[in-house]
Amino acid sequence: MSFKFDLDWETSESAGAGGMFQVISIKDDDNNDVTGQYKINPGKHYSNLEEVVEDMGLNPTTVDYEEDV
Repeated sequence: MSFKFDLDWETSESAGAGGMFQVISIKDDDNNDVTGQYKINPGKHYSNLEEVVEDMGLNPTTVDYEEDV
């Protein structure tokens, strides 16, 4: 199982949380948008993708994940 994350760095920066990001969308191995399947708070600021995967209820050591650039 793998995921790609579309991230918003600008909103966190303008909110005074430089170096952090918010999640815009999550895509699975087949490039399907699965954002709605996971209860990610779109207003939460994260410092790394491991935190996001944990909030998805998954173990970061058992799935592959990366920023979708």
